[in-house]
Amino acid sequence: MYDYLCYTKTIIEVQNIVKEYTLGGTVFRALRGLNLKIDQGEFVSIVGKSGSGKSTLMHIIGLLDRPSSGSALFAGKETGHLADAELAKLRSNEIGFVFQSFNLLARTSTLDNVLLPAVYTTKNYEVKQKALDLLARVGLSDKLKNTPAQLSGGQQQRVAIARALMNDPAIILADEPTGNLDTKSGQEVLKLLEDLHQEGKTIVIVTHDDDVASNANRIVRLMDGEIVYDKSI
Repeated sequence: MYDYLCYTKTIIEVQNIVKEYTLGGTVFRALRGLNLKIDQGEFVSIVGKSGSGKSTLMHIIGLLDRPSSGSALFAGKETGHLADAELAKLRSNEIGFVFQSFNLLARTSTLDNVLLPAVYTTKNYEVKQKALDLLARVGLSDKLKNTPAQLSGGQQQRVAIARALMNDPAIILADEPTGNLDTKSGQEVLKLLEDLHQEGKTIVIVTHDDDVASNANRIVRLMDGEIVYDKSI
């Protein structure tokens, strides 16, 4: 785990971040001087309509993108000066991603999809056993050889959650994790995330759905690139 996590309770912090894109010669400001702190062990929903800036914010706090200006910190340390390779290593080790579209490899088995984050490890037996344990936890021990096309949407998302946990990340970022699921499957996924939170994981859900957002203990609402509401519930 990232060494600095031993010395700070704040895992994610952005300070006065601005994110601009140039579209057809016009500058579009997706984030407008936004400030946010997320502490270890929190369960936070970032909610807003399409175009509110929530996905842009997730990409920045997940170290997938850099702000145009302002500071993005992970465990108290500025990340803006890090090289792309350093950011990639930090993401791989400390951030688990769960996406609406699952992002599983289509021709790869359930087990091998979960093993992907640990592909460079040398402890092959230990890694495989961990993947098996995670798949047992999400109720998919009987689907080890199935490809994504042979799984339901809810099962695919549970595979994605198991994969996100492979490197024991400090934080789970879930972008519209129930967006492609029926109600029952969505509830199962949210229950898994809640269980992880109860075990001490930091969980951040990005969603447009107020019902999904209400599962968190803190709701941050964005509108036009600014935070208009931030309250623990």
